[in-house]
Amino acid sequence: MAKKITPDTPVAPKDEVGDLNRAKKQFIATAINDKVHELDNEVSERNAYMDERDSILYDSDEIFEELDIKPGFDKTKYNFLPRAKEIHTFQVMGRGFNIITRYDKEDTSIFEDGTPEKKQAEMKNKSNEVKAANANSLLDGVLSDNGGKGVFLNKTAVASAYGVGIIKKYVDGKEVKLVSIESPQNFRAGWSSTNFRERDFDVITYQISVDSANRLYKDKLEKGQTFTNDEGTDFSKTLAKQTSRQMVSCVDWVGRHPDVNDGETFHALVVGDKLVGY
Repeated sequence: MAKKITPDTPVAPKDEVGDLNRAKKQFIATAINDKVHELDNEVSERNAYMDERDSILYDSDEIFEELDIKPGFDKTKYNFLPRAKEIHTFQVMGRGFNIITRYDKEDTSIFEDGTPEKKQAEMKNKSNEVKAANANSLLDGVLSDNGGKGVFLNKTAVASAYGVGIIKKYVDGKEVKLVSIESPQNFRAGWSSTNFRERDFDVITYQISVDSANRLYKDKLEKGQTFTNDEGTDFSKTLAKQTSRQMVSCVDWVGRHPDVNDGETFHALVVGDKLVGY
């Protein structure tokens, strides 16, 4: 028997999109979009800086705009700056890295040989050693399944260009996925403190075509609902326009919202103004 949910019913972690009524889904989608909009000003300023760096690196004309080249001096369209980014990337990741797991080893020399206490301490050390080795193997396996250290090499290259590198970690079925975000302009951090180390939420914003949205998420909508082009909305203006196709904005959210899930951490995916994942 399906669980009855009213607009006032608290959303619990075990709830999914299919369990929520239309009012509750609309409330969550609106709450998330409103919270993301709180960052519009700082994200706009940050992205303008990142976009400027992008133009200087990859636009052959941009680099000359701020240069005062005197008559008689040679100039070339070859941009040496991307090479500087490559050098920095390999300085950081040229040798890669090794994963090391540690464990606290109990001193067995304080016990007499043959005593139950010494045997127990030795068994505990052996158990901790095995757990550390298993953890190391697990982490190596996760890296191997996600392309090895290349994901970190890519992140370092992005950070060298824009000043920020981001790796997104998520669980897909039983697999842990690691993805380097190549456009850090799409990331928003909901800082909870001015020490800029603690966050209330993390958000990745991006766009997909209206056709893709209707193909992928139509089954998550109420009868009669459909996705439409959201160009010109306040949210879409914070994303660089990269295609003339009709697009819809997406918000991939992980974190806390004071009015959702009793303030505890949850994940949600909002496409346009509709909640399609929870």
